[in-house]
Amino acid sequence: VYAGIGGITACDPDGKPLWTCKSWKPAVWAPTPLKIADDLLFLTAGYGAGSALLRVRHTNGAFEAAIENEWKPTKGPASEQQTPLLIGNTLFTIQPKDAGGLHAQLVAADVDKLPALRATSGKEARFGLGPYLHADGAFWIMDDDGVLHVYQFKDDTFQKLASHKVVPGVDSWGPIAYAGGLMILRDSTSMACLDLRKEDTK
Repeated sequence: VYAGIGGITACDPDGKPLWTCKSWKPAVWAPTPLKIADDLLFLTAGYGAGSALLRVRHTNGAFEAAIENEWKPTKGPASEQQTPLLIGNTLFTIQPKDAGGLHAQLVAADVDKLPALRATSGKEARFGLGPYLHADGAFWIMDDDGVLHVYQFKDDTFQKLASHKVVPGVDSWGPIAYAGGLMILRDSTSMACLDLRKEDTK
């Protein structure tokens, strides 16, 4: 599945086109379309575009794709830079700058109740365009200032565990890499590697 200027399309592994949908085509498209059900994609983009749900059906040997619902970023989950996360049946994303009072907050939403929000991080916890991932039961979020925040989602509440400045914060939008207990973070001028491996207490 490829999202670009002019719409969204899909092809099989041999490059054969399967379907195309041109009815939702934001001017700038950074986040990757996210599969939230066997036949449903969550689409989102910045610059006021908001989000949409695209349903893909296969009948009589042919595919058909159509927008099923869409909303502005003030009305439900959306993203400008990073691809949202799907954990179980819950969608997590950081709202874009044009999401009104929710801008730059981490939010959660049940995929079967979209666009309704289930929880938000609150107006005191805003993160900008920086990357985030979920690992070891926590959300690791780097904000626009190069500060790494660690949050846990429990009982429908985002709970802050820690925060620490790791890079200067110059265009700190690059994805976080994490493997084997080592986490790599970067901005446009610097890179840092954090050793998060648990100490052997034996």
